[in-house]
Amino acid sequence: MGCCSSQRHTTRKKTYFTTNIRTFYRFGAVLGKGSFGTVKVGYKDGPDGEQVYAIKTINKVRVVDKTQMIQEEFEILRKMDHPNIVRFYEMYEDDMFIYFVMEHCKGGNLLERVLSKGSFDEIKASIVMRKLFSAIAYLHSQGVMHRDLKPENILLSNENDDADIKIIDFGLSKKLKESDKDKKKQLQRKQSQVGTPLYVAPEVVTGVYNQKCDDWAVGCIMYIVLCSEPPFFSEHLKELLQKIQFKPLSFPQEEWKGISQDCKQIVQGLLQKDPEKRMTCSEALNSDWAKKGFRKPLQIKINQKQGNINQSNDCTPVNTSNIKGLKRYAKSKQFKREVLRILINQLNDKQIDKLSQKFKELDKDEDGFITPQELSQIMAKLGFETTKNEIEQLIRNTNPEEQQALQIKYSQFLAATLDLKQYLNKERLWSLFRYFDVQDKKYITKEDIQQALKREGREEMASDKILTDLMMHDGKMTYKDFCQLMHDDMESDQFFEHFEKLHASPEKHRSISKT
Repeated sequence: MGCCSSQRHTTRKKTYFTTNIRTFYRFGAVLGKGSFGTVKVGYKDGPDGEQVYAIKTINKVRVVDKTQMIQEEFEILRKMDHPNIVRFYEMYEDDMFIYFVMEHCKGGNLLERVLSKGSFDEIKASIVMRKLFSAIAYLHSQGVMHRDLKPENILLSNENDDADIKIIDFGLSKKLKESDKDKKKQLQRKQSQVGTPLYVAPEVVTGVYNQKCDDWAVGCIMYIVLCSEPPFFSEHLKELLQKIQFKPLSFPQEEWKGISQDCKQIVQGLLQKDPEKRMTCSEALNSDWAKKGFRKPLQIKINQKQGNINQSNDCTPVNTSNIKGLKRYAKSKQFKREVLRILINQLNDKQIDKLSQKFKELDKDEDGFITPQELSQIMAKLGFETTKNEIEQLIRNTNPEEQQALQIKYSQFLAATLDLKQYLNKERLWSLFRYFDVQDKKYITKEDIQQALKREGREEMASDKILTDLMMHDGKMTYKDFCQLMHDDMESDQFFEHFEKLHASPEKHRSISKT
């Protein structure tokens, strides 16, 4: 990938991590193949046993003239933070390949689910579509166009009927510039034709389009989910594009019997050929159809039907412990926050789902953030007496990098509401310590922290605030120092007594770097 300008090349090399990925992961079966490489299963030993990932392997020879596109995909992946967008973990590079390490979804894709089980009834479809509306509205609020939405790029977290959805494949995505984000006609100028023909919007055919091309694609997906057929089809590309541009939308009686008029109106709104008149995913999310209360009754129905099969859906409401955890997190040191974020990435689907359900309980408008109003409502309900200013300050302290936004992000909430008594056991602590101490020196240095953040493409986060905690230990943080920092709510005497009781010699623990 040496075709870049020296400035771009330098920026990229600061971001990508060049240590051999096989130091950390074992490769398994191929999950999928694309123009630029493959996606394989990746395995790594963790405190709860073997952890499974999806590793996208990009052949550098095939993308020698697409450096900027790969960089943009990477930047978008690592910054998106939403329950229904695939989680990005790490990135590596060697002489031949670039590797994205991501969340592994076991339930196949949405198209496979529709083909195997048939079209969804309206209640089940509303659950899926609400999540998709929320995720796309979130992307657009962050100035991102996906540009290749289709059922194959929507994965299901597991094989259960109530599985969460995850949007993947940001290879064609586009990040709007700040100057474009403030314009009503965001990025509506001549662009390359992208996407899969069945799902491209009429304006994409002409190459003049904006983020509303995603809304059209969501309309196509909703149509398929409800009747198992695409809204426009032809085996010949030219004829297909003409139908997309000019043929009126129809709802054949046989396929659409039993579907409400409100539901059809959402599909019609999303598949409006004029992008200026087209419904957005944000509007669909706030529509009467989406607000009818399909979400909770189905959750109850699923719990009653599968209560013993999928305990992760037996969601526990937000409680006082969660709010206290949020307050502790807001006061915690920056390095501890980074470790908790890494801990979140080590949890399995069931563990994450319990926390995710609580986030969704608070995120009433489903925009992907917790606002002061949403936090205030639940705190008042739980008996906390707080002022508006106190709540706003709590949010600022929780999200110090974006204090003006007054929002708690999804991953911040997960990290803040973890049950630390449950998860900070000796195996987990040792695993987290070894995440930094890759060379098994038995201590962590400034360079170890910087290298760990670099694996995640977050080297700019190696700030003075993170490193201050390390400097308090003369530049070397031992395992015991590390444990004390993670139990910073304990007094020193209390911690040392706790440490002696809880921890065996760390040398006896399994190394997570072993393959």
